Amino acid sequence: MPTTSIRFEDIAPTRPDLEALAREAEELRAVLGSASEVKDCLVALRAWDGTRRAVETYQAKVELAFEQDTRAPEAKAAREAWDAERPRWTELVIGVKRALLEHPLRAALEAKLGRQAFALWESE
Repeated sequence: MPTTSIRFEDIAPTRPDLEALAREAEELRAVLGSASEVKDCLVALRAWDGTRRAVETYQAKVELAFEQDTRAPEAKAAREAWDAERPRWTELVIGVKRALLEHPLRAALEAKLGRQAFALWESE
């Protein structure tokens, strides 16, 4: 079976816009807050998971590029910029997790997402 190789240089995730992410997190918390059915929560959560994955891909690329050459000005600048923005991102992620932890349908969500996810979120 042929494999397709992806070069590190070809991975070019978009730099996250923290203001847009804050609006998205706020909208997600509003949807979760008004959701009366698990399926509505899961739809919103899947969308957020896509966002989370994109941000984490960007974060990984920035960190790896910096670790490859800590003297590269572009890599250093990107790392410093993300280091400055990361606390805001963490705050947004924790806000979403709190909304899930405090949700009236938590037991049903745990049944769908797994108890371990909720245990990890609580520990954060």
